[in-house]
Amino acid sequence: MPRLIRLLVGVCVVSLTSSMVAETGTTFLPTLEPLPVHPRAARFIVDQVRSNHLIRNAPLDDEASSQIFDRYLEVLDRRKQFYLASDIAEFETFRYEFDNALKRGRLELAFSMVNRLQNRRDSRYEWILNRLERGIESFDLNSSVELPLDADNLEWPIDSAEADLRWEHNLTDSVIHMRLNKREPDEIIDLLTKRYINRRNQNRQFTSEEAFASYINSFTHIYDPHTVYFSPRDAEDFHMSMRMSLEGIGALLGTEDEYIKVISLVKGGPAELDGELKAADRIVAVGQDPDGPMIDVVGRRIQDVVDLIRGPRGTIVRLEVLEPVSSGSTSKIVSITRDRVKLEETAAKKKVFSLQHEGVERKIGVIELPKMYADLAGEQRGEDNYRSATRDVANLLDELKEENIDGLILDLRHNGGGSLPEALKLVGLFIETGPTVVVKGLGRKRQVMKDNDKTIAYDGPLAVLVNRSSASASEIFAGAIQDYGRGLVLGTRTYGKGSIQSILSLNHGQLKITQGKYYRITGETTQHNGVTPDIEFPELIDSEAVGESSYQNSLDLDALEPAEFEVMADIKGIVDVLTERHEQRTKDDPHFVYYRRLEERMNHNREISHISLNEDERQARREESAAWRLSTENDYLRALGEEPVATIDQLDEVMRELPDKRDNQVDGMVEESGRILIDYINFNPTLAYRDGATAALEN
Repeated sequence: MPRLIRLLVGVCVVSLTSSMVAETGTTFLPTLEPLPVHPRAARFIVDQVRSNHLIRNAPLDDEASSQIFDRYLEVLDRRKQFYLASDIAEFETFRYEFDNALKRGRLELAFSMVNRLQNRRDSRYEWILNRLERGIESFDLNSSVELPLDADNLEWPIDSAEADLRWEHNLTDSVIHMRLNKREPDEIIDLLTKRYINRRNQNRQFTSEEAFASYINSFTHIYDPHTVYFSPRDAEDFHMSMRMSLEGIGALLGTEDEYIKVISLVKGGPAELDGELKAADRIVAVGQDPDGPMIDVVGRRIQDVVDLIRGPRGTIVRLEVLEPVSSGSTSKIVSITRDRVKLEETAAKKKVFSLQHEGVERKIGVIELPKMYADLAGEQRGEDNYRSATRDVANLLDELKEENIDGLILDLRHNGGGSLPEALKLVGLFIETGPTVVVKGLGRKRQVMKDNDKTIAYDGPLAVLVNRSSASASEIFAGAIQDYGRGLVLGTRTYGKGSIQSILSLNHGQLKITQGKYYRITGETTQHNGVTPDIEFPELIDSEAVGESSYQNSLDLDALEPAEFEVMADIKGIVDVLTERHEQRTKDDPHFVYYRRLEERMNHNREISHISLNEDERQARREESAAWRLSTENDYLRALGEEPVATIDQLDEVMRELPDKRDNQVDGMVEESGRILIDYINFNPTLAYRDGATAALEN
């Protein structure tokens, strides 16, 4: 059959089968249709991405169509909870039609799949509400069934009976979870009933605009995860988040399956300062004020959840969060007072601490830099005192040199990036002159960006401390310091984002599009790989849940020819010795004993692939997890000279207050970084100091 005819027949079949109206009580589910503006917008977005993405003129062919099809199914029903195998078999006839449909602005295929999903969802929510009417006693809480945590290996339900059984298991899991959190039977049924009434209502309120965005982003995401179409409302929310990023709780949220997931926390924001909310946590309920009712948000639209979390400065929002599997999948309530991000918390700041080594006191300076910030407007206005990361760090370096520090730690943990030019200027504070990064984009030849200012703000011993949340521009800085041999990089492997995005305005919404990549001066990319430290510390952030490699369709690894540069010191020649001394020293160090136990537990929990639907087994696992936490963290508290506690609630309170209580002390990783620096100095002073700085060592 000719392709065009096959396409038209497919549209007719799906339109007929999906245009049924779902009668549910006094409400009905109308068929969604593209808005008049959508076909033209689709064609324009397709043209813009194909012309302006870093991967220019990538073929929009059958292979691309197949990728869009798979991605779209994942967006619509990732956990395979609503469609049946018969639906998928019918849709398979369209697998290779999306390329031509997109080029022509034809949206019937995409909307027919959405309409089928809407009907399946509506019917399923009605089934669930009827099922819940049978009460808590009707659920088998002593089952031998284990629920898979990853839906990738699931097949689509063969029929309604198999789908019913899956949902029976899902509901049983929810019942057990709530019972373990001390919910009463009537309360559980009430909460679940409200949850699925909300989901049913939201399903009925799903709009053509949302359907269009889901489909178009299934196309943009085959290029890379950072190329995103924003509908007019999403574009407004995006710009509001940029303008108001210093207000609220300071958290970037995304979606994962039916959950709202914490992607990252704004350094210096209320959530980050509170210390309870973590990246990869999933928000399951939101409450207002200290004692307001908790509203279940599982399955709700992200815009609605954001609206619940936003609120006036000084008010309290309570979040019930489910930790990631790697942390045990336990739930907890986090109370956060909405506030502005304190600017001084996001600015560079310094600290000095002393260490004894062979009877000699060494002073180590620390500069914490939460982001690569720059007041571009102030700079353009010609203001003398505009704020920037480089200017602030340079001033702090002058102050630290006056304090006669023996070495410097630049702490870039949780530095999510920011201004790339600012990061490159920062490199210039520590080298005389030379290349700082290599950039390539939109078919242009590689461009080597250089520091031409021969002034060096600090030429003494340097260590850069990073972790998995160090991303983008901060990775470029750490990579340059490592490539030059200018200093040691310590910590854990960084995030791995090596791409550059721009915002394009459209007649209908906006497009954030990847238009370039940056590379280290060696020609290597930070994409996926990130920066691997010279000496690695225990990993406390799950690299499978956080980082560029956790995204589907992220850009591939590649390399360019290196820039011409001169290595300043052969640090690699002494890394093995420094590592051996570090490992020997931290073998019994209370901080690193604690860090290694956390890492081991995270790795252990990461291997969990199923969750039991037996309440006794779940209770036993929860008790084991609580006992492990109490044992591990009480050992840590004792080592710090603190009193141990008896309960998890007491432990949460003590650990929340601990940072403020020890505010004048450095954490274990910073302290060990200082000791590594001292080893570095003592091993070979000529590697650690340049020019006339050796006088500090002699003192």
